[in-house]
Amino acid sequence: MKDFEFDLQLHAEEGQEEEQQEEQEEQQEEGEEEQEIKTYTEEEVQQMVQKESDRRVSEALKKREQKLREEMEEKIRQEREEAERLAQLSEKEKEKEMLEKQKKEIEKRERELKHKELLSDTKDILYEKGIPTKFADVLVKDDAETTHKAINEFEQEWRDAIEKAVEERLRGRTPRAGESRENKENPWLSEQWNLTKQGQIMKQDPELAERLKKQAGVKK
Repeated sequence: MKDFEFDLQLHAEEGQEEEQQEEQEEQQEEGEEEQEIKTYTEEEVQQMVQKESDRRVSEALKKREQKLREEMEEKIRQEREEAERLAQLSEKEKEKEMLEKQKKEIEKRERELKHKELLSDTKDILYEKGIPTKFADVLVKDDAETTHKAINEFEQEWRDAIEKAVEERLRGRTPRAGESRENKENPWLSEQWNLTKQGQIMKQDPELAERLKKQAGVKK
């Protein structure tokens, strides 16, 4: 009988140990789940974002520094090779190279000066034609002849585009009662579009030109 009681007590203790072990395992699993679904405060999120931003900036700076270092090393290498090459030349060959170098520099400055002059002239021409000067950069070519040709071609395209825009704007427009004579003879209207007459009016009476353009719906 005592042996039976001892066995029951032993089984009971073993059962308690198993229950305790299961509870510990469940608590451990719950702790791990809580750790996995941990939420962050706004301050913690900002700190993480700032940390990541700092890391990326640091990497970008390192790459930039590396690129500058490589470019400097390449430049030094080229200069060293050039110095070694020149050292092997005779005085006559050195003088010849120097003259060629000076010639190239003069030609480069001349091209830059020519381009600057053509750009200035192109802006003046566009301004006189009533075309925005911002198009000058794309119209300047290698010489005056090709530049003027490009300007003339662009002017035609520009005028065609304006005329088309005016026609589209006036499409479906019905005349208003009491419309003045000057409006009926308006050279800015699509039906009597006349560049020559426009130029004459703009020269003789700028105020009238502005009024007629406004009546035709032409923007400045």
